[in-house]
Amino acid sequence: MSANLMIVKRNGEVVDFNEEKIKNAISNAIKASGSEDKIDGEILKTLVSSISLEVENRFLEFYPNVENIQDIVEKHLVKSGFYEVAKTYILYRAERQKLREEKKEENLRKARSGKITVNSNGTIEIFDLKKIHKTILQTAIGFEKEISIDLLTKEVLKNVYDGITPSEIEGALVLSTIPFIEKDPAYDYVAAKLYLRKIYRETIKNLSVEEFDINYRKAFVSNLKRGIEENLYNKKLIEFDLEKLADNLRLERDNLFKYMGIQTLYERYFVKIGKERIETPQGFWMRVAMGLAINEEDKNKKAIEFYNILSSMRFVSSTPTLFNSGTSHPQLSSCYLTTISDDLKHIFKCIGDNAQMSKWAGGIANDWSYLRATGALIKKTGSESQGIVPFLKISNDVISGVARTGKRRSGTCAYLETWHLDIEDFLDLRKNTGDERRRTHELNTA
Repeated sequence: MSANLMIVKRNGEVVDFNEEKIKNAISNAIKASGSEDKIDGEILKTLVSSISLEVENRFLEFYPNVENIQDIVEKHLVKSGFYEVAKTYILYRAERQKLREEKKEENLRKARSGKITVNSNGTIEIFDLKKIHKTILQTAIGFEKEISIDLLTKEVLKNVYDGITPSEIEGALVLSTIPFIEKDPAYDYVAAKLYLRKIYRETIKNLSVEEFDINYRKAFVSNLKRGIEENLYNKKLIEFDLEKLADNLRLERDNLFKYMGIQTLYERYFVKIGKERIETPQGFWMRVAMGLAINEEDKNKKAIEFYNILSSMRFVSSTPTLFNSGTSHPQLSSCYLTTISDDLKHIFKCIGDNAQMSKWAGGIANDWSYLRATGALIKKTGSESQGIVPFLKISNDVISGVARTGKRRSGTCAYLETWHLDIEDFLDLRKNTGDERRRTHELNTA
């Protein structure tokens, strides 16, 4: 299972996907429905693997939420003919949903009567509904006619609980806005602005309204220096006029993002030290621009030019460029094409190259058409060739191990001309049935 596959919890937190939880949930449904005699450990393992594979292949551009995962589990239970287990699982989901709604109503009553407390670094305070209303009001400036402040305030109350922390309240603010995005696009921008508060608190620290502009620019310079010290950024970035670049940041362009865009940048693209992000949206664009201008004669001028194009979103570079520009490993290319020769040394060189390129989020296409087919004579050994499938299986397993270690999954595609004698075996590589030694579930084919 992909090490970098994430899911969105009900509280809005993004965490690692854990297929063990799926296994436990299905196991409980099996026991509750009395179906232990129909589903043994091996069947359960296969079922969980199929669910995990669909989750991994479906959600490439955004993170699934808990409900998305549960829907897939239901589908696979029904598809496999385990109707009683599926029924039990569905009823359990409905029961849990009912309990969550009851808990929300209870919290709502407590919040309104002043019985909810906030734990701020050990200091206990009474939850202040007026602060929530004021925060939403300030964030929604420009969208007052399109959204309902009272509706969002009420929704926040459903997502708070006794002992909640300030950062969790910020999460509740965002979480409460997201469901209304379908109602009006204005909610999308408000959710993004609320999410920006979380980013600012992490990267700028001092959120004084009067000094926000100054602190934003200071944070860009100080965080850039921290990144260089931690060997996360290219050391040549210190050669730029950082104060001049900071002065050219257009802070208002943070408001160009919708919720999904800013969340994706935060979760995948912003450079971090440990779990702490050290980039604001405009700091991110400038870092990318600096990396692109690093070898220019007038690098400051070019960085500002690149920054203005990127930050206004007139042009946005591809993912590897956004990940790596200006970093200590400035690999900016997206795709790599390889023609593999009918030579053992070259085959394994290309497989090794694939591993390195996958590590840095490169998309790979290998042409395997020049390898001899199954049964062809190998003159040096006097034996027959096993064809391309065993090598494709090795390539598949390498990708399975390496492509999941970075910020996003790398994709690899194997190409074969239709005249090749192994074309029929090649067409079977992605099937879910048959000999697993001749299947490549991670490798795309064309």
